[in-house]
Amino acid sequence: CGGTLVFAAVFARFVGEGVWHVLIGYDHIAFVLLLILPSVLRSVAGKWQGQDRFPQVARDLVTVVTAFTIAHSLTLALAVTGTVNLPAQPIEVAIAASIAAAAAINLLPRLSRARLPLAFGFGFVHGFGFANALAEIDAQGTTLLPLLGGFNIGVELAQLGIVAVVLPPIYWMRSHAWYSSGVLPFASCALGAAGLVWMIQRI
Repeated sequence: CGGTLVFAAVFARFVGEGVWHVLIGYDHIAFVLLLILPSVLRSVAGKWQGQDRFPQVARDLVTVVTAFTIAHSLTLALAVTGTVNLPAQPIEVAIAASIAAAAAINLLPRLSRARLPLAFGFGFVHGFGFANALAEIDAQGTTLLPLLGGFNIGVELAQLGIVAVVLPPIYWMRSHAWYSSGVLPFASCALGAAGLVWMIQRI
């Protein structure tokens, strides 16, 4: 019983740590937003058009976010267990570059299908970033399973929270031309520019 309580306490603590890390991780939030923004649109003859059905939007978005989650969970586990060790600076530069890349794809409707491989590929990079953040937390004496499980679930909960906040309003806006020709490119350019600045600062 005592072991179960300790497991639960560690698990709950790192769920909170995972949520908190996303909430303070402006670069991670920027990348997730760039994955969400075009989810209510589809590419038709090289131009954006609003998606007709919400279930399709939700399914596509869940697929992209899940691919991102799977990838960063794998590299987080590899880094935390010491299987793979990478220096922090190149990882932070690559995370910033992922934001710029996601922003560029959002400006080119014909590349909309690249969002899934982009989310999966850069998810590996973000996982190492999470590991660097986790290394700064005092986890001495904690067991690996509740630590990793709790942190990953916390990250996922925070990401789903962002989706829950952002998706309804952009779904409502999707059928207006000013969303695809104004809101999406403006927000993508702003976030992409921020990614480029962060990348230069981290080099």
